[in-house]
Amino acid sequence: PTPEPTPEPEPVVRIGDSPDIVRGAVQTSQAVFPEAGSATLALLARDDAFADSLAGSALARELGPILYTTGGPDGGLRSETARELQRVLAPGSTVTVLGGPAAVSDGALQQVRALGFAVRRLAGASRVETALAVADAVTSHPDRVLLANGWNWADAVTGGAYAAAERIPVLVTPSGGLADPVAGYLAAHRPRVLLLGGRVALSDAVAQAVGPDATRVAGATRAGTAVEIARQLWGRSVATADDVWVLEDGYAGDSWAPALAAAALSASHGAPQLLVQGSTMPPETEGYLRELGYEPEAPGTAFLVGPLVDSSLIDVVEGLLGQ
Repeated sequence: PTPEPTPEPEPVVRIGDSPDIVRGAVQTSQAVFPEAGSATLALLARDDAFADSLAGSALARELGPILYTTGGPDGGLRSETARELQRVLAPGSTVTVLGGPAAVSDGALQQVRALGFAVRRLAGASRVETALAVADAVTSHPDRVLLANGWNWADAVTGGAYAAAERIPVLVTPSGGLADPVAGYLAAHRPRVLLLGGRVALSDAVAQAVGPDATRVAGATRAGTAVEIARQLWGRSVATADDVWVLEDGYAGDSWAPALAAAALSASHGAPQLLVQGSTMPPETEGYLRELGYEPEAPGTAFLVGPLVDSSLIDVVEGLLGQ
């Protein structure tokens, strides 16, 4: 008998689009790790604030999912997350918890241990120091680090996708000056520092404190900074048929969660993250994809991540990618 033709993959795929943050992260995990027991690491963060989880994307280079649970000292392990941990992790795997007991409770950790997994908590006295604890877990000898504003998430998350692919620590600081613990870390390790975002995100005072070897990767807006991260760090300057992109909402308050959970997706596909706003394609994003010059003979593909990315953008993205 004549074999059935292999179906063509969809050029633009939606994932992680549940309006519930926890369920959306589970959906993304299932898309990136479809085979049971295929991950040896999972990251666990609170579902209601990004402060402690911004730097965690760098650990997704080990190709483990970022999952969420109820935040706060009394929050337990969400049942959806517990089931996904049991599905995706190989026996004896480790769950890395981002933040202290006020972020993810000790009770939630006990529930994770009861599932048969080891637990490692990475935490500091503040979001700045938690990011440093994560950085130490990423590598003890960093030759490069990304530095982002720790109070606005977009630059840290889109840069974190690159950090996941390259296993580079992500550090955070206030916009107005370099936090003392970060200054101490940089003095001890002397890495090359990549500043993510313009002078509103990280002021000239931050750049001066880092020193003359710092390189700023920035656009005029958060969407523009995501473009520059793709252009300068990922090296995307011309279209190729193998290009994969991750597009996510970069403006709504809760959009940090599906975007951060997509770090493993970016790492596994070598896919930079670009920003949209609901049903709107920012001019920086659209102009960049047009500039790359996709043609039907060599189209690109994309994932649309999160519930706030409107389905009306599918046709727009397909057109920009030469589909």
